[in-house]
Amino acid sequence: MQEHLPIMPSTTPVDLITDQLKGQTLRLPNLFGFYSQWPNQISPHYEQLRQTIEAKIDEWIPDEHVRRKARKVDLPMFSATYVPVVAPSLRSHSTT
Repeated sequence: MQEHLPIMPSTTPVDLITDQLKGQTLRLPNLFGFYSQWPNQISPHYEQLRQTIEAKIDEWIPDEHVRRKARKVDLPMFSATYVPVVAPSLRSHSTT
């Protein structure tokens, strides 16, 4: 008869840090001064960018669970705020 070992929960660095910080008040400094020269706007092409990225997520990621995670990242908003002054190319890009 085979003895089954108990399954131990995985302890990742994130788990360890989270456990140490539980119940504490964190005070984050105002970082605006570090980024004062950074553009503070959203690209006027956000909607087109969102549609394009959503279509690529559907095309490239077959697993629905993984697609939900990919959408949760909100890459369109990140892209539209990270580099708001770049206009999208209207031509098709091939990955092959």
